[in-house]
Amino acid sequence: MKLFTDILKGMNRSFQEIVELAIFGIIALAIGTGLLWVLGYVLQAVGWLSTKLAGWIWLPVRFLLLIAIVVIAVYFIWKFIQDRNSAKAAKPASVISGSGTSSAAKPAATSTAPTDASSADGDSSSE
Repeated sequence: MKLFTDILKGMNRSFQEIVELAIFGIIALAIGTGLLWVLGYVLQAVGWLSTKLAGWIWLPVRFLLLIAIVVIAVYFIWKFIQDRNSAKAAKPASVISGSGTSSAAKPAATSTAPTDASSADGDSSSE
């Protein structure tokens, strides 16, 4: 207690000023506590609103996400089928004109040969 009174004597303050400072300190602590309390309720309300907003956003997004996945899957399946069909359409043209001979020479050679002889030789060029 003597230390406290020595500090007060060195400050040259009256008893009334000390009481006023103590009361102002208590009021400041009460206001700070009240502001923190109100801020807690405000943040709780903001959290509740954020949760509701996230729920409202997620509600259509979860269906749109499923629809987007299905659309992407259908697109890639369609693209795969189209690529496969275009590859099949391009393949017979290369088989007909392939093997270094002209397409006009092949029908002439197969048309003059007897059909039984060409099938007996195992000639696959007529297929």
